[in-house]
Amino acid sequence: MASVKVKINGKIVQAESGMNLIQAARLVGVEIPHFCWHEGLSVAGNCRMCLIELENQPKLQPACATYVQENLSFFTDSENVQEARRSVLEFLLVNHPLDCPICDQAGECKLQDYYMLHSKYDSRFRENKIKQEKAKPIGPHIILDQERCVRCLICVRFSREIDKKNQIGLFNRGDYEYIDILKNQPYDNMYTGNVADICPVGALTDRDFRFRCRVWFLQSADSICTGCSNGCNIFIHHQEEKPYLWNGKRIMRIKPRYNPDVNKWWLCDLGRYGMSYVDENRLKSCQKRQSGSLMALSWNDAYSEIAGLLSPIAKRHPSRIAAILSPHLTNEDLFVCKEFFNALGVKDIHYSAVSSNTYHDDFMIKENKYPNSKGAELILGITGVKDTKEILEKAKNGEYSILFIMGQNLVKAYGESYIKECLRKVEFVIMLDTNEQPTTAFAHYILPAAAFAEKCGTFVNYANRIQLIKKAFPPIEDAKPDWLILSELATEMNQPVQYKSEQNIFTSITQTHPPFKGLDYKIIGANGCLLEK
Repeated sequence: MASVKVKINGKIVQAESGMNLIQAARLVGVEIPHFCWHEGLSVAGNCRMCLIELENQPKLQPACATYVQENLSFFTDSENVQEARRSVLEFLLVNHPLDCPICDQAGECKLQDYYMLHSKYDSRFRENKIKQEKAKPIGPHIILDQERCVRCLICVRFSREIDKKNQIGLFNRGDYEYIDILKNQPYDNMYTGNVADICPVGALTDRDFRFRCRVWFLQSADSICTGCSNGCNIFIHHQEEKPYLWNGKRIMRIKPRYNPDVNKWWLCDLGRYGMSYVDENRLKSCQKRQSGSLMALSWNDAYSEIAGLLSPIAKRHPSRIAAILSPHLTNEDLFVCKEFFNALGVKDIHYSAVSSNTYHDDFMIKENKYPNSKGAELILGITGVKDTKEILEKAKNGEYSILFIMGQNLVKAYGESYIKECLRKVEFVIMLDTNEQPTTAFAHYILPAAAFAEKCGTFVNYANRIQLIKKAFPPIEDAKPDWLILSELATEMNQPVQYKSEQNIFTSITQTHPPFKGLDYKIIGANGCLLEK
């Protein structure tokens, strides 16, 4: 793109042609206040909060709808601009309720922030405020408070331009204007949570997060959504210090993280509201099934017993050991799995199972519901790898003494009666998983694994983009990352497969798998990078 020279508050900078003045001002560290403008939506120019003063121009202009030109000069903080901002805020606050102490948007509300920066004054308004509907559920995930709305119409444009459902509109005129759903039809589609993200005030809030936590108590970690193979970038907002305040739930909410090559500013509701498993029905300790009942084990005892079972079979009949892995595992997990089972001489390995949820669309949601199918293909390879169904059929015929199942709900994929029949003749089923689920009922040893939010690593999305996940908080109770469990089990068996960190594992991946050559976590960075074909 061509660049032009512009002067901002007396400073001359080079700006890309096509930038508006809000974007240009950021080049000199100036944030022009705005409500209705969003980089991913069309320009409306109706809130008038972003007015700036052009040199030698008599009228103030909206920065969102004014674009850079060669030798353009403008001011973002002149007396005229400051007065205009005060007037706009006074107008917006005429009917705005005094909800700040109880509003979920407090702490990240633009109206609060702009008032403190630009408009502290004694109100001239002496009449009763216009009353409108408060705390109105408009769909399964969104609450509408019409009194708080500043009529920026950002939600209307999102519904028209992004989710394309046209379910939100502006009604009436003047002081009696209000936002609502059209024809009282619920705002219910796969992308509703985004309107709570982009609403600049507390008019549209998230029902799931409502009254759960003040935003200034939240900690944040960069991660990747594990709901499908798109690999949307997210923030995990969590409260690590006092999870007991919310029944042990550490994840307070999921927010989209901007990535221009993957999900831009958006996130689907399936991913946003599908992370409850990280804190619910978790496996928290090692367990052994004995006489039909489960008994707790320490990690040392579990390693000792499993190693005692594996070693003699691996020496004499490695073909009687098989493993069903999961594309929910990171590349680092899968690499250690491969090394561990190769060292045992195991040939029957597969990494996938049938997904019961095949919903997808042309926007973000992919039919493949595994976040790391591409990584599993690259790390494990396809040639010579047994199909999951083939492994299950061999198990049904009594060909295995030991079967590892890692991160797979086989009952959900294939049905309880079929899995029961397949696993009936396997002497020892060893499961590594995050959650208690129907398949654990058939396991002889159950080892608690860390969820994606409790470990670091990498995924490869459907488009061959490798991306990082970062640890938000420690694993729950006795849970450990899958790679660490196998590495410690290998130590117990005197195998050479021993790693101390994810970065150490990734270094080995780059040395043995050409598509990853030359990469490290720093090169992958916040937005990821494409792998070599």
